[in-house]
Amino acid sequence: EELKEKLKEYVNEVNMRKPGFIKVVRHSKQEGLIRSRVSGWRAATAPVVALFDAHVEFNVGWAEPVLMRIKENRKRVISPSFDNIKYDNFEIEEYPLSAQGFDWELWCRYLNPPKSWWKLENTTAPISSCRSPALIGCFIVDREYFQEIGLLDEGMEVYGGENVELGIRV
Repeated sequence: EELKEKLKEYVNEVNMRKPGFIKVVRHSKQEGLIRSRVSGWRAATAPVVALFDAHVEFNVGWAEPVLMRIKENRKRVISPSFDNIKYDNFEIEEYPLSAQGFDWELWCRYLNPPKSWWKLENTTAPISSCRSPALIGCFIVDREYFQEIGLLDEGMEVYGGENVELGIRV
C-alpha cells in the first residue's frame, strides 16, 4: 500500500522542496538485483551513489562518516555494518562487527576483523579485509569510479556473485 499513492505523494512533497532529490526508477518487467542496481546508478546524478536493498533502514548520521572516507579516497567502496531489526517487535539486535571475504568456493563469508583493527580500540574505524575482499551487495561508491571499474555484470542471474565480483573489481 505504501508503494503506490503514498510513495508518490511523499516523493512529490520532497521534490517540491528539493527538486530532483528523489528519483523513482520503475521497470516494465522484473529485472533482478544487479540490473536494478545498475539502472538506479544510471538514474543517479550525485557524485556519490548508495545502492542498498529495499529492506535496509538508516539511522541519523550514517552518511557523514561514509562520505568523508570517500572524499579522502574516491576509490574506496564502503559497505557499512548492519544490525538486525526484529520483525515482530522492532527490537534492534546488534550484529558483531565483521568484514566480508570469500572462500575457495567463492562463497561470501563474514570475517573477524584483524588484530590490528581491534588494537585501534575504535569501533567506528573502517575494517579492511585484504585477505579476500568481498562486499555485501549494499554499498556506497564514487559514481565515476564505479563506472571506471565496470559497474556490475548485468548478465549475472544468480544471487550472491556480486559480492565477490565487486571485491575483485575494486
